[in-house]
Amino acid sequence: MNENYISIRENVRLMSLGIAFVLSTIVDNYYFALTWILHLLIILNIRRIGGKNVLTYFIRVSGYFMHLGMFSLLYNRVKIVNDKIGISLIIMVISLIIYFYSHFNEFRIKLSIFNISRMTIKYSKSKYLTLMYNQVGAAICEELYFRFLIIELFEKLNYFSILISAVYFVLFHYTLNWGSKFKIREYMEQFIIGLILSTIYYLSKNIFLPILMHSLINFPILYLMARLYHRDYINPKFYIDSEKDDFDELII
Repeated sequence: MNENYISIRENVRLMSLGIAFVLSTIVDNYYFALTWILHLLIILNIRRIGGKNVLTYFIRVSGYFMHLGMFSLLYNRVKIVNDKIGISLIIMVISLIIYFYSHFNEFRIKLSIFNISRMTIKYSKSKYLTLMYNQVGAAICEELYFRFLIIELFEKLNYFSILISAVYFVLFHYTLNWGSKFKIREYMEQFIIGLILSTIYYLSKNIFLPILMHSLINFPILYLMARLYHRDYINPKFYIDSEKDDFDELII
Protein backbone atom coordinates (compact mmCIF):
# COMPACT_ATOMS: atom_id res chain seq x y z
CA MET A 1 0.00 0.00 0.00
CA ASN A 2 1.24 3.53 -0.83
CA GLU A 3 2.05 5.34 2.43
CA ASN A 4 0.61 8.60 1.05
CA TYR A 5 -3.00 7.42 1.21
CA ILE A 6 -5.14 4.87 3.01
CA SER A 7 -6.42 1.67 1.42
CA ILE A 8 -9.83 1.16 -0.15
CA ARG A 9 -10.84 -1.06 2.77
CA GLU A 10 -9.93 1.66 5.28
CA ASN A 11 -11.91 4.19 3.24
CA VAL A 12 -14.91 1.87 3.27
CA ARG A 13 -14.62 1.45 7.05
CA LEU A 14 -14.67 5.23 7.52
CA MET A 15 -17.57 5.68 5.08
CA SER A 16 -19.58 2.92 6.76
CA LEU A 17 -19.12 4.72 10.08
CA GLY A 18 -20.21 8.07 8.62
CA ILE A 19 -23.29 6.52 7.01
CA ALA A 20 -24.13 4.76 10.29
CA PHE A 21 -24.25 8.15 12.04
CA VAL A 22 -26.39 9.67 9.28
CA LEU A 23 -28.87 6.79 9.48
CA SER A 24 -28.91 6.99 13.28
CA THR A 25 -29.65 10.71 13.07
CA ILE A 26 -32.62 10.04 10.79
CA VAL A 27 -34.24 7.70 13.34
CA ASP A 28 -32.94 9.70 16.32
CA ASN A 29 -31.30 6.65 17.88
CA TYR A 30 -27.49 6.36 17.94
CA TYR A 31 -27.24 2.83 19.30
CA PHE A 32 -26.32 1.36 15.91
CA ALA A 33 -23.63 3.98 15.22
CA LEU A 34 -22.07 3.43 18.64
CA THR A 35 -22.08 -0.35 18.29
CA TRP A 36 -20.58 -0.08 14.79
CA ILE A 37 -17.72 2.05 16.21
CA LEU A 38 -17.08 -0.57 18.88
CA HIS A 39 -17.30 -3.35 16.29
CA LEU A 40 -14.64 -1.72 14.09
CA LEU A 41 -12.38 -1.12 17.09
CA ILE A 42 -12.72 -4.78 18.11
CA ILE A 43 -12.07 -6.38 14.71
CA LEU A 44 -9.14 -4.04 13.99
CA ASN A 45 -7.45 -4.92 17.28
CA ILE A 46 -8.50 -8.52 17.93
CA ARG A 47 -5.31 -9.89 16.40
CA ARG A 48 -3.38 -8.27 19.23
CA ILE A 49 -4.54 -11.30 21.18
CA GLY A 50 -2.13 -14.10 20.41
CA GLY A 51 -3.29 -17.41 19.01
CA LYS A 52 -0.53 -19.68 20.22
CA ASN A 53 -2.54 -21.54 22.83
CA VAL A 54 -6.08 -22.90 22.97
CA LEU A 55 -7.56 -20.22 25.23
CA THR A 56 -6.20 -17.16 23.41
CA TYR A 57 -7.11 -18.60 19.99
CA PHE A 58 -10.65 -19.30 21.23
CA ILE A 59 -10.94 -15.73 22.53
CA ARG A 60 -9.59 -14.29 19.28
CA VAL A 61 -12.03 -16.27 17.13
CA SER A 62 -14.90 -15.28 19.45
CA GLY A 63 -13.88 -11.65 19.03
CA TYR A 64 -15.02 -11.63 15.41
CA PHE A 65 -18.69 -12.22 16.23
CA MET A 66 -19.49 -12.56 19.94
CA HIS A 67 -19.77 -8.81 20.52
CA LEU A 68 -22.46 -8.62 17.83
CA GLY A 69 -24.68 -10.93 19.84
CA MET A 70 -23.96 -9.03 23.05
CA PHE A 71 -24.88 -5.68 21.46
CA SER A 72 -28.15 -7.19 20.27
CA LEU A 73 -29.10 -8.79 23.57
CA LEU A 74 -28.38 -5.53 25.41
CA TYR A 75 -30.99 -3.95 23.18
CA ASN A 76 -33.73 -5.67 25.15
CA ARG A 77 -36.42 -6.01 22.52
CA VAL A 78 -35.60 -9.48 21.22
CA LYS A 79 -38.72 -11.02 19.72
CA ILE A 80 -38.94 -14.78 19.85
CA VAL A 81 -42.48 -15.67 18.87
CA ASN A 82 -44.73 -14.23 16.17
CA ASP A 83 -47.63 -15.89 14.40
CA LYS A 84 -47.01 -14.24 11.01
CA ILE A 85 -44.29 -16.61 9.85
CA GLY A 86 -45.98 -18.52 7.01
CA ILE A 87 -44.64 -16.42 4.13
CA SER A 88 -41.23 -16.23 5.83
CA LEU A 89 -41.03 -20.02 6.02
CA ILE A 90 -41.89 -20.29 2.33
CA ILE A 91 -39.20 -17.73 1.43
CA MET A 92 -36.66 -19.56 3.59
CA VAL A 93 -37.37 -23.01 2.16
CA ILE A 94 -37.33 -21.81 -1.47
CA SER A 95 -34.13 -19.83 -0.90
CA LEU A 96 -32.38 -22.81 0.70
CA ILE A 97 -33.44 -25.10 -2.16
CA ILE A 98 -32.05 -22.62 -4.71
CA TYR A 99 -28.85 -22.10 -2.71
CA PHE A 100 -28.01 -25.77 -2.25
CA TYR A 101 -29.07 -26.67 -5.79
CA SER A 102 -26.76 -23.98 -7.23
CA HIS A 103 -23.88 -25.24 -5.08
CA PHE A 104 -24.66 -28.94 -5.38
CA ASN A 105 -21.71 -29.98 -7.55
CA GLU A 106 -19.30 -27.82 -5.55
CA PHE A 107 -20.38 -29.37 -2.24
CA ARG A 108 -20.55 -32.86 -3.74
CA ILE A 109 -16.89 -32.70 -4.69
CA LYS A 110 -15.46 -30.66 -1.81
CA LEU A 111 -17.24 -32.69 0.85
CA SER A 112 -16.55 -36.08 -0.70
CA ILE A 113 -14.37 -38.52 1.18
CA PHE A 114 -12.14 -38.69 -1.90
CA ASN A 115 -11.42 -34.95 -1.66
CA ILE A 116 -11.14 -34.89 2.13
CA SER A 117 -8.65 -37.75 2.10
CA ARG A 118 -6.38 -35.70 -0.18
CA MET A 119 -6.64 -32.33 1.55
CA THR A 120 -3.33 -31.22 3.04
CA ILE A 121 -4.98 -29.21 5.81
CA LYS A 122 -4.25 -30.50 9.29
CA TYR A 123 -5.04 -28.55 12.44
CA SER A 124 -4.83 -29.32 16.12
CA LYS A 125 -7.88 -30.82 17.81
CA SER A 126 -8.65 -27.55 19.57
CA LYS A 127 -8.45 -25.55 16.34
CA TYR A 128 -10.90 -27.84 14.55
CA LEU A 129 -13.34 -27.53 17.48
CA THR A 130 -12.91 -23.76 17.60
CA LEU A 131 -13.56 -23.43 13.86
CA MET A 132 -16.74 -25.51 14.23
CA TYR A 133 -17.79 -23.32 17.15
CA ASN A 134 -17.14 -20.29 14.94
CA GLN A 135 -19.62 -21.47 12.29
CA VAL A 136 -22.38 -21.90 14.86
CA GLY A 137 -21.61 -18.80 16.93
CA ALA A 138 -21.25 -16.54 13.90
CA ALA A 139 -24.63 -17.60 12.51
CA ILE A 140 -26.35 -16.74 15.80
CA CYS A 141 -24.56 -13.49 16.60
CA GLU A 142 -24.57 -12.10 13.06
CA GLU A 143 -28.32 -12.66 12.78
CA LEU A 144 -28.97 -11.06 16.14
CA TYR A 145 -27.05 -7.97 15.05
CA PHE A 146 -27.73 -7.57 11.33
CA ARG A 147 -31.30 -8.77 11.32
CA PHE A 148 -32.84 -8.18 14.73
CA LEU A 149 -30.91 -5.14 15.95
CA ILE A 150 -30.57 -3.15 12.72
CA ILE A 151 -34.13 -3.79 11.50
CA GLU A 152 -35.60 -2.96 14.90
CA LEU A 153 -33.53 0.23 15.20
CA PHE A 154 -34.53 1.40 11.72
CA GLU A 155 -38.13 0.16 11.77
CA LYS A 156 -39.31 3.74 11.10
CA LEU A 157 -37.74 3.44 7.65
CA ASN A 158 -39.94 0.42 6.85
CA TYR A 159 -38.63 -1.69 3.93
CA PHE A 160 -35.48 0.45 3.68
CA SER A 161 -34.31 -1.22 6.89
CA ILE A 162 -34.00 -4.48 4.91
CA LEU A 163 -31.55 -2.81 2.51
CA ILE A 164 -29.54 -1.26 5.37
CA SER A 165 -29.26 -4.67 7.03
CA ALA A 166 -28.09 -6.38 3.83
CA VAL A 167 -25.56 -3.66 2.95
CA TYR A 168 -23.96 -3.67 6.41
CA PHE A 169 -23.90 -7.47 6.35
CA VAL A 170 -21.66 -7.24 3.26
CA LEU A 171 -19.63 -4.38 4.79
CA PHE A 172 -19.02 -6.53 7.86
CA HIS A 173 -17.35 -9.20 5.73
CA TYR A 174 -15.51 -6.71 3.53
CA THR A 175 -14.01 -4.74 6.42
CA LEU A 176 -12.58 -7.85 8.11
CA ASN A 177 -8.81 -8.18 7.85
CA TRP A 178 -9.19 -11.04 5.36
CA GLY A 179 -12.01 -9.37 3.41
CA SER A 180 -9.87 -9.17 0.28
CA LYS A 181 -10.02 -12.97 -0.03
CA PHE A 182 -13.68 -12.84 -1.02
CA LYS A 183 -14.48 -12.60 -4.73
CA ILE A 184 -17.01 -10.16 -6.21
CA ARG A 185 -19.37 -13.09 -6.86
CA GLU A 186 -19.17 -14.03 -3.18
CA TYR A 187 -19.98 -10.46 -2.10
CA MET A 188 -22.98 -10.46 -4.41
CA GLU A 189 -24.09 -13.75 -2.89
CA GLN A 190 -23.67 -12.31 0.62
CA PHE A 191 -25.80 -9.31 -0.39
CA ILE A 192 -28.59 -11.48 -1.82
CA ILE A 193 -28.54 -13.80 1.20
CA GLY A 194 -28.56 -10.72 3.44
CA LEU A 195 -31.65 -9.38 1.64
CA ILE A 196 -33.43 -12.73 2.03
CA LEU A 197 -32.55 -13.10 5.72
CA SER A 198 -33.58 -9.49 6.39
CA THR A 199 -36.88 -9.97 4.58
CA ILE A 200 -37.59 -13.12 6.56
CA TYR A 201 -37.05 -11.29 9.85
CA TYR A 202 -38.89 -8.16 8.70
CA LEU A 203 -41.98 -10.17 7.83
CA SER A 204 -41.96 -12.68 10.68
CA LYS A 205 -40.31 -10.77 13.55
CA ASN A 206 -38.99 -14.19 14.54
CA ILE A 207 -35.21 -14.19 14.93
CA PHE A 208 -35.00 -17.99 14.99
CA LEU A 209 -35.86 -18.27 11.28
CA PRO A 210 -32.86 -16.28 9.96
CA ILE A 211 -30.61 -17.97 12.53
CA LEU A 212 -31.79 -21.37 11.28
CA MET A 213 -31.29 -20.45 7.63
CA HIS A 214 -27.84 -18.96 8.29
CA SER A 215 -26.85 -22.07 10.24
CA LEU A 216 -27.91 -24.33 7.37
CA ILE A 217 -25.88 -22.23 4.92
CA ASN A 218 -22.86 -22.59 7.21
CA PHE A 219 -23.43 -26.33 7.65
CA PRO A 220 -21.19 -27.52 4.75
CA ILE A 221 -18.17 -25.82 6.35
CA LEU A 222 -19.10 -27.23 9.74
CA TYR A 223 -19.41 -30.69 8.17
CA LEU A 224 -16.04 -30.30 6.44
CA MET A 225 -14.30 -29.38 9.72
CA ALA A 226 -15.94 -32.35 11.45
CA ARG A 227 -14.86 -34.69 8.64
CA LEU A 228 -11.28 -33.41 8.76
CA TYR A 229 -11.25 -33.90 12.53
CA HIS A 230 -12.52 -37.46 12.01
CA ARG A 231 -9.85 -38.07 9.36
CA ASP A 232 -6.95 -36.75 11.44
CA TYR A 233 -7.83 -37.92 14.95
CA ILE A 234 -10.52 -40.60 14.96
CA ASN A 235 -10.25 -42.98 12.00
CA PRO A 236 -7.53 -42.08 9.45
CA LYS A 237 -7.60 -45.60 7.98
CA PHE A 238 -11.20 -45.14 6.83
CA TYR A 239 -10.15 -42.40 4.38
CA ILE A 240 -7.24 -44.40 3.01
CA ASP A 241 -9.46 -47.44 2.40
CA SER A 242 -12.27 -45.36 0.88
CA GLU A 243 -10.29 -43.31 -1.65
CA LYS A 244 -10.79 -45.44 -4.76
CA ASP A 245 -14.45 -46.27 -4.24
CA ASP A 246 -15.37 -42.68 -3.50
CA PHE A 247 -13.62 -41.42 -6.62
CA ASP A 248 -15.48 -43.98 -8.73
CA GLU A 249 -18.78 -42.60 -7.41
CA LEU A 250 -17.77 -39.02 -8.19
CA ILE A 251 -17.10 -39.59 -11.88
CA ILE A 252 -20.36 -41.44 -12.58
